[in-house]
Amino acid sequence: MKKIKIIAEREYLSRVKKIQFILITLGAPILFGLFFLVIGLIFSYSGDEKRSIVISDPSGILEQQFEAGGNIEAVFVDGSRSELVQYKQDNNLDGVLILPRVDSVLIPSLTLRYISEQRLDIDADVAITNYVNRRVRDWKINQMGVDRDLLSRLNTRVSISSSTDVAAALQDDDDFATDGGSNIAPYVAGGIGLVIAMLIYFMVFINGMMIMRSVMEEKVNRIVEIMISTVKPFHLMMGKLLGVGAVGVTQILIWLIFIPIVFFAVSALFGDTMAAGASAPGMGVGETPELDPGTLTAVLNELAGFNWWIISISFIFFYLGGFLLYSSLFGALGAMMGDDLGENNSLSFVVTIPIILAIYIGIVAVQSPNSTLAVWSSMFPLFSPIVMPCRLAFDPPMWQLLVSGALLVLFTLLIVWLSGKIYRVGILMYGKKADFKEVVKWLRNK
Repeated sequence: MKKIKIIAEREYLSRVKKIQFILITLGAPILFGLFFLVIGLIFSYSGDEKRSIVISDPSGILEQQFEAGGNIEAVFVDGSRSELVQYKQDNNLDGVLILPRVDSVLIPSLTLRYISEQRLDIDADVAITNYVNRRVRDWKINQMGVDRDLLSRLNTRVSISSSTDVAAALQDDDDFATDGGSNIAPYVAGGIGLVIAMLIYFMVFINGMMIMRSVMEEKVNRIVEIMISTVKPFHLMMGKLLGVGAVGVTQILIWLIFIPIVFFAVSALFGDTMAAGASAPGMGVGETPELDPGTLTAVLNELAGFNWWIISISFIFFYLGGFLLYSSLFGALGAMMGDDLGENNSLSFVVTIPIILAIYIGIVAVQSPNSTLAVWSSMFPLFSPIVMPCRLAFDPPMWQLLVSGALLVLFTLLIVWLSGKIYRVGILMYGKKADFKEVVKWLRNK
């Protein structure tokens, strides 16, 4: 045990003291915030290409007005299709938009015709379609003589204000209906789950690959032959796992403090830009998204209502479980590998498949955290280090959390024991490929 501690301390200190560790640990949250800021700016960007078109509107739906945005200018001309195209060419315009003649307000659909040498891009298509759709609706209202004020009263915005405070609900308080929950609770919980799962995914994958490369380098360079003269191979592997795992825990503790600070700083400084960018893909060009000025306050209030003790402790536990599980597998792979880079990559891909599957299941678990797939995947040891953190913010039953943790511990101990047996033999084997039969032989040896 003393030798394992010495190796773990060496692995930990050799990594923590590096300038790369400090830059990654402190810089990753900043890069994370800048990443979302850039994504918001990208989605908020609209094309600066100017387009001039000629429009034929025989039914007068647009009333000689076209304000679709998207840098589109229009001129209205009456005539046949050939005359419109000729007018476009004579005036060096970009395209012709033809609205069909509408004889009844009961038409269920309307297909426009656009003629141009260049294909219509997505931004212009969305802008024109949304604008004409609104104008057709206004035209129908005018033709039917419907009172606009009366029509607007028919629109009702429905939202769900969810709350986990069952005790307060039992008091029959009249204010509970409006002050007892939040309509953004599922989205905040889903965001927390995805952030935690992605952090665990990247840290488990990166640190696991780091251990595999370290084992491969020591094996190829024959350094391990000197090291095992004073320490057992299993102790060497466990020391590496514990040392690198402690590095990951250190990063997590720093990120738990630093990431929220960066997130709220970016939200406070660039909240409007990011919100507009987030809504841009689903909206037409020129439409103004409906933003709630109290959204940031609501998010802060919602975040304060989570049990962060359970979330933080579970976060660290499932990270350690996932790290020890997959890193032991990566370490065993490193001991099995030789000089063939292609073969090494194919072997490592076998271990990465469950991690990738867990990420996709985690995305489903955020949307439906109590579904059969999410519940059972969060208990399956190969998936639970990533899937269960996705469910943490949705308050899964405690028995599911305990069963998932217990199965993860037992399965991790089994994998570490098996990987130790593979590591013990494979680390000293040179010039021979470790096929399936060879690995089974190693596992049978005492």
